[in-house]
Amino acid sequence: MTFFTIHQVFSGSHPAGMGEIARLQTHGTLPDQPRNDGLHGQRSAVNLNIGTLDGDFIARCREAVKRGNGSTRKPIVLDQDRANKWVSTSLPQTIRMLLSNILPSPNENAIRTETARELMKNMDIIRGNASEILALFGVEGAAFTLGVESMQPVEQAKNLAKDSAARLGCVVVVSGEEDYITDGIRQATLKSGSPMMKRVTGTGCVMTAVIAAFCAVVEDRFVAAHLATAYFGLCGSLAAKKAAAPGSFRTAFIDELFLADFGAMKEIVPS
Repeated sequence: MTFFTIHQVFSGSHPAGMGEIARLQTHGTLPDQPRNDGLHGQRSAVNLNIGTLDGDFIARCREAVKRGNGSTRKPIVLDQDRANKWVSTSLPQTIRMLLSNILPSPNENAIRTETARELMKNMDIIRGNASEILALFGVEGAAFTLGVESMQPVEQAKNLAKDSAARLGCVVVVSGEEDYITDGIRQATLKSGSPMMKRVTGTGCVMTAVIAAFCAVVEDRFVAAHLATAYFGLCGSLAAKKAAAPGSFRTAFIDELFLADFGAMKEIVPS
């Protein structure tokens, strides 16, 4: 698979741990070759992560979408990393001042959101936490989030996610303490994983990469997203039993992805 991603080493190592081959690309193969030349025929799915945006990167995402929707159709998954509003005015002034010093500029967040909204029209699956989903689909006042630190509960985004999935003809995954998956008709809620996952940067991006990996082998996009989300949460739960700190958890998590306890999976998602 070809991954356009911000957390390249972390999100690339997890599909590799599952036995997939991750192609991580933000630049063309050679200066004198067309962008993404030769990669489209090699990939089984595409994971677009807009965590690092500039004009050139956006152009590459558009090209990936164009090729993915071409004659050799490939599933495309979008991680709209930090596509959201600027700091909510409803937050206390001291908190807003603190966040304003460490967060990207309002213009940068506007570009992220605009780019995500352009790309989402051609996606098979869209994943984000509750704050990102609410902001992506146009809820005014959605609080800012750095990534896994969603300020809204998943429950608050369920109806909008379901309506948006039906309107766009895609699957929407809302991740958090519980995960919600819907294609606008079917829906599922899963409660697994570990609080430790919030303490490892890039976990959400990894989740999207795992979903893309499942899309490469499962044709039904809702089933692929459902199975991938269950698998991801299960691996987090199992890793937490072996590790008590973020560093060791990260390693244990990759190991669990590789070990693939499908017996335990059947308890979460009956066949």
